[in-house]
Amino acid sequence: MAKRFVGTIPLSGMMALCAILLCAPMARSQDIIIQKKKCTISGNIGLAGVSLSGLPGEKPGVPPTTDENGVYSVQVDYGWTGKVTPVKLGFTFTPPSREYTTKVTANLSEQDYMPSMQTYTITGSVGQPEVKMAGFPDEVVSDQTGRYTAKVQYGWSGTVTPDKTGFRFDPPTRTYNQVTKNIAGDDYKNTEVTFTISGSVGAPDVVMEGLPGVKSDANGKYKGEVRYGTTGLKVTPTKEGHIFTPPSYEYAMVLSSYENQDYSVEVLTYTISGSTGLPGVTLKGFPETVMSDENGFYQTTVPHGWKGTVTPDKPGYTFNPPSRPYAKVTANVENENYDGTVIYLKIEGTIPGLGPIELTGFPGGTVTTDEKGVYSVKVEYGFTGTITPVKEGYSFTPAERPYNAITTDQLKQDYKGDKIFYEISGNAGQGGVLLKGFPSSVVSKADGTYSVKVPYNWDGVVTPTKQGFMFQPAENRYTSVLSDQPNQDYTTRIIQYPISGKVVDRRGVGIPDVSITAGGQIQSVTTDADGAFELMVDHGWKGKITIEKEGYTFNPSVKPFDIAVMAPISNQTITGDVKMMTITNTIKAGGEPVQGVKVTAVPGDYTAETDVNGKYAVKVPYGWSGELTFYKEDLDITGTVPYTNVVTDMDGLTPKGGAVPPK
Repeated sequence: MAKRFVGTIPLSGMMALCAILLCAPMARSQDIIIQKKKCTISGNIGLAGVSLSGLPGEKPGVPPTTDENGVYSVQVDYGWTGKVTPVKLGFTFTPPSREYTTKVTANLSEQDYMPSMQTYTITGSVGQPEVKMAGFPDEVVSDQTGRYTAKVQYGWSGTVTPDKTGFRFDPPTRTYNQVTKNIAGDDYKNTEVTFTISGSVGAPDVVMEGLPGVKSDANGKYKGEVRYGTTGLKVTPTKEGHIFTPPSYEYAMVLSSYENQDYSVEVLTYTISGSTGLPGVTLKGFPETVMSDENGFYQTTVPHGWKGTVTPDKPGYTFNPPSRPYAKVTANVENENYDGTVIYLKIEGTIPGLGPIELTGFPGGTVTTDEKGVYSVKVEYGFTGTITPVKEGYSFTPAERPYNAITTDQLKQDYKGDKIFYEISGNAGQGGVLLKGFPSSVVSKADGTYSVKVPYNWDGVVTPTKQGFMFQPAENRYTSVLSDQPNQDYTTRIIQYPISGKVVDRRGVGIPDVSITAGGQIQSVTTDADGAFELMVDHGWKGKITIEKEGYTFNPSVKPFDIAVMAPISNQTITGDVKMMTITNTIKAGGEPVQGVKVTAVPGDYTAETDVNGKYAVKVPYGWSGELTFYKEDLDITGTVPYTNVVTDMDGLTPKGGAVPPK
């Protein structure tokens, strides 16, 4: 029988077990039990989750790890050899590994490792010394060259902000997330902080002493940049001929921007005065609009140092001198006088081929051209008026020439003279109407309008004509036409012709109340008691007439007229027949068809006889009312079938009383 020996060896407060099984024959069963020896390797790393690469794990290919206390204990086969390396991201270990070159034949305890966390450097430049890099785990300040170096642990995250009074940095911050390597070149660009001093001085081009290179703009606004922390600053506005209140602003130390640093200004002014000899003269060029008074005197105020050129101006006048230049006004200026002279302008032209022509409307009265039609007239500058050429029996192009405050000579003001023609116009009521009696042939347009020119003082009689039409008035008389004659209108009435005839049946008897309609015509007529009709159509009508009456057919039912109607048409005869309706049914006795039954429609005595299937078909005129009677010599048939207003074919009505079969 095998015996088992179990021993315990204390290992620094930890228990390591090595189980040795001694094999010997067992008297009970003669079986042999063999177990492989195992040895335990254990230790402490002081860090949870450290993988021990090289040691066998519970799963193939997966190394064992330390527990939450950083302790590990792993069984290896008796005689195992290998290399064990502790591994955890962000840490190094001492020793970095242990080699077991001698076969492990006993438990090994206190196989400990010392962990150390990895650190990385973040470096860069901020371009300025003594810049505090806030946000790193330890205090970091840039050196004299503006460089900085920071150490951070593996996996460090944070936001770093460079800070130095009087400077701003770009970017303003940098954010780091889980640093796992050295980082170089994280540079910042620095900009010196400046503040703005701004306001208004109320005048352009004012030098702001104390703010280098700063002048006010065209609106009197100024703005200057000053370095952070500037001390003892004094800003004084200066411009010749200007007094400012306050004289200056003082700033002990500039630590922020200053707005609305305004000054009020007083500008020194001087008077320029004189005479133009005329009222209402505009003196252009002064800072403000200046005009001489009713005595020709003017006076204006200009600012200190003003320069410019002044030009007197009044339409229709020239001045001596034409202008006065001013280089720089620093005192009052008097007796700046001008002399004015009125301007005359010419209006001239030609009206050829008509001899002397009068022109009315000039200031001095009527002007007459010479024999060649030439004229030339002087008028004052600014003349306003309308010139009209006049000669009896003639019109001119243009009829007149208006002038409004002229400022230059008006040359080639020519006119063309033509004999006067007046227009006679109106509407003839129809297109294609010939209006006889005018000097030339006149035919109205498609819409009936016409227009014709007749000479001055024309006499005549005008008569409208068109085949098929009558006109009201029949003519228009004209005596001594001296103006246009609009609205010379005529009303028209088309001539109509009758189409007449008669509608009869085959016996020649007239059919009353037949509708006769002409295509395209609004009017329709019906035949009288004798079947006669008369239908009026317009002159030139072409088309067809339609003949209709309920219950009748006609021959022809439509009668064409392909040749335009130019005269009455008579003796149009149309033949009509009453429509016949069929009444159909079957006579049976005891369910069997009865042949040879005479069927009579009364009134009218319209007859038919049943066939071998007992079926009959009797025809009656459209609108017939009455009854059907039935007779067969060897049968007693009682009953009749009544009908009222038969206007369609009828089928399927059975005689009342039925049929009695023969005995």
